Amino acid sequence: MEKSLRFFWTWVGLLVLALAGLVGCGSGSSSSALGSALAVSNQSASSITFYAAGANGNVGPSATLSGSSTQLNGPTGISFDSSGRLYVANFGGGTSIGSIAVYSPASYNNAAPLSLISGTNTGLDQPMGLAVANGTIYVANSGNNSIATFPVSGNGNIAPSTLIAGSSTGLNFPTGIAVDASGNIYVGNTNGGAVDIFSARSSGNVAPASAISGSNTGLNGPAGLVLVGGKIYVANQLGFTLTVYPVGINGNLAPSQSIYGTGSGLNQPVGVAAGAGSIYVANLASITSYPANGNGPIAPSAVLTGASTGLAHPVFLAILP
Repeated sequence: MEKSLRFFWTWVGLLVLALAGLVGCGSGSSSSALGSALAVSNQSASSITFYAAGANGNVGPSATLSGSSTQLNGPTGISFDSSGRLYVANFGGGTSIGSIAVYSPASYNNAAPLSLISGTNTGLDQPMGLAVANGTIYVANSGNNSIATFPVSGNGNIAPSTLIAGSSTGLNFPTGIAVDASGNIYVGNTNGGAVDIFSARSSGNVAPASAISGSNTGLNGPAGLVLVGGKIYVANQLGFTLTVYPVGINGNLAPSQSIYGTGSGLNQPVGVAAGAGSIYVANLASITSYPANGNGPIAPSAVLTGASTGLAHPVFLAILP
């Protein structure tokens, strides 16, 4: 597995990359602003930062979740349920192989989680993307190339309800995950160079039901993804692009939209979220937004970056309910 796609850089390497990201994004930001309120996971700071709709430029977060009581440990994937509870995947570090923390609505500062799924029985191993749907937590484990599910009420050292794993799955550093209304599971299979779609309730050593894969797709290190408006938006971490496909596509087909270029502000993008007619992307040292119908070498509508933002290796993001 390529070390460049592992998310536990040394502090020196992380500093160099962060500086490069700031240069890549440019010094100026758009006159527009974020159309939706966002929560962002900051892996290197072990924090979740929150930004009000209208934020833009080098502005501070409206609130922060961090501190020893939170049990945040390299947070990655984040999601809200319909009641406003926040679910966070922790990549882990040191002796920890990862966990899932759940917080009550409007948990800020050094708030403790309501529950914590953690331990050897869970099958969690360097979890990245996380989604919540139909009373179920879905998580992509980059460390052991698996997709695990748990009930939203889960707590402690519990076994997953289902586990997609094995050579037939084709999973190779799965990063992003999304679930459609029918329960089908979409996975940004980063080192596999594909978006793999597994049927609802899949478990075991099963092959994807379909896949977006091949040289025509424009996929290059596909990571985070989001489903909205009949489209799949995919952040390509290695390609520095955002590619878009109609839901239901299968095989080696070209994207219907693609955002790219040095002026786009895309720099090792991972997380993607959608809201208020915009697409939001977590880059190495910034959050950028684009119109949902954006296409070509376009500039972002808004850029959130700078020392005041509290961003520290932002990985995933979610729209506040």
